[in-house]
Amino acid sequence: MDEKSNEITAIPKLLDLIDVAGDVVSIDAIGCQMDIAAAIRKKDADYLLALKGNQGHLLEDVTTYFDYPEGLSHEEWRGPWEKNHGRIERRSIVTAPANWLEDKAKWLDIQTIICSTSVWQVGRKETVAKRYYVSSLQATPEYFAKLIREHWSIENHLHWALDVIFREDACRVKKDNSPLNLNILRKLALPILHACKLGRMSAKHKMLKAARSPVFLDKLLFP
Repeated sequence: MDEKSNEITAIPKLLDLIDVAGDVVSIDAIGCQMDIAAAIRKKDADYLLALKGNQGHLLEDVTTYFDYPEGLSHEEWRGPWEKNHGRIERRSIVTAPANWLEDKAKWLDIQTIICSTSVWQVGRKETVAKRYYVSSLQATPEYFAKLIREHWSIENHLHWALDVIFREDACRVKKDNSPLNLNILRKLALPILHACKLGRMSAKHKMLKAARSPVFLDKLLFP
């Protein structure tokens, strides 16, 4: 993005550069804009947009619908209890048609509204978080659960890995283009490390071994 720009103006320009035909484009709440939804559909793709306060009227309608779904058209999916990162977690998804929305005509091809609920239990404490989405897709709640989880996997599998494996947040390189250049190199190196299958060897272990052994480095870069 340019210094005086933001994601709202940058996302349509990015869409012009990549082929997303036949794909589902998921974006955080800042990208929940009518123009962005239209740009995605014009690229022959579907959108799944997180809904928050930046679309106040639409958010109010959607949350009210899911607060009182009895007697209204909806489908529900509940996932199993899972143990992750020292806590027990369960996800559920409720979907409903979007044909009743007052602003339906403003959102190109909008088909579905979604409520995603996550319940975490740590000891005796229980936390409940709800997120809302709009989509041009007509799909099962279970499929939307998969899409939402894959969206968050970007944070878990990329950003977390950059910090833990490469210690990016602790890097003290700040001058000129150096931080961006190093970020690009880390993102190029990460899939190379993941693609190299050597039993249960961790990515950190692979990096250390590659630094010590030119033979192993050659195998890592040219499998």
